[in-house]
Amino acid sequence: MDFEKEIAETVKLQIEILLNYVIKTIKNEEARRSRYLIPLKCLLSYSVDAGLQDREANV
Repeated sequence: MDFEKEIAETVKLQIEILLNYVIKTIKNEEARRSRYLIPLKCLLSYSVDAGLQDREANV
């Protein structure tokens, strides 16, 4: 995954947390790849394509 792309920091952080969790806890490589890593890659691609950005807080 390419975390250098322009997407919301919140989305990057959430994907990174999930990625680390999956790598640490899911031992079956095929299940890890098909159930978690490929969907995370799709989420990252969608985020980039859609240009998702963090919402600014109205203070």
